[in-house]
Amino acid sequence: MNTELLSASDTTRAARYLKQGKLVVIPTETVYGLGVRCDDPAGIDAVFIAKGRPQDNPLIVHVSSLEMAHRYAIVDSVAERLFSCFSPGPLTLVLPARSTVALNARAGLSTVAIRIPGHPVARTVIEQTDLGVAAPSANRSGRPSPTTARAAYDEMQGRVSAVIDGGSCDLGIESTVAVLREGGPHILRPGRITRDDLHRCLDMSVREAADVDASEQVLSPGTRHRHYSPDGNLCVVNGAGELSAHAPFDETDALICISKAVASEFTAHGGRESHVQRATDEQNYEHNLYEWFYWSERNGFRRLLVELPAGNARTVAIRDRILRAAGRV
Repeated sequence: MNTELLSASDTTRAARYLKQGKLVVIPTETVYGLGVRCDDPAGIDAVFIAKGRPQDNPLIVHVSSLEMAHRYAIVDSVAERLFSCFSPGPLTLVLPARSTVALNARAGLSTVAIRIPGHPVARTVIEQTDLGVAAPSANRSGRPSPTTARAAYDEMQGRVSAVIDGGSCDLGIESTVAVLREGGPHILRPGRITRDDLHRCLDMSVREAADVDASEQVLSPGTRHRHYSPDGNLCVVNGAGELSAHAPFDETDALICISKAVASEFTAHGGRESHVQRATDEQNYEHNLYEWFYWSERNGFRRLLVELPAGNARTVAIRDRILRAAGRV
């Protein structure tokens, strides 16, 4: 299959392909998504094949408005309030599904995950398609999510009809996924929108993903199978002292970190300064993590050492992605 690389202005062609049941990679503010119309079982099957994705892993349906969300899910007043607070944006809600969503898109469940993305290209494509677009991340299953068109194209070339280039994703980490329960939401997958954010919107108790029963995790993508892993040996390190246990370092080693002490420890034990990617803050870490994973692959590093940032309310998501990439969740 020939994969076209479309410009951000070529949304009409992307929408036409989606209407025809073809696969199109679209940019969102979180990561690039592998899109297909959500009412087409054959197209959904093609997504699972293109990704090599387990079919018990549900897909997120992206819509352009709250009105469109009502076509595919039963959206109650609490869900409407959350969408009003955080959408368009990186919030996905698991809601009772309508029959307008293909059963295989929701992995046979009675629920569907709904998001209203904030990226203008994604919203325009969905509006022009006038259909919900099921769109998991545009990577082969288990690998890092692409946050640039180059990474998405490299992952999906020959597997999809087109990739539309919407630039680098603003956030660089997948959406928060929550399910509504009596008494308050349960976060199934952490993201940029935190428990405190949801609590401020609703003034209701909110359970973190770490406290949610495993039976609920089946409702969300990105929670049970290994995800986000680059090729090569990924080592998670917790501070400069732990990093030194992996020394000495050479030209085949690379480091992703946030603290100056960890970066200094790496270079002090033979690591090259040019092999260090250091985040300026926690949000910058989220924004760059996956692209740095791809950077490590493109440069052929044998070992990638990744610093686990200190735990706080704003690092829950980045810590989750790093630990899952290392197979430690």
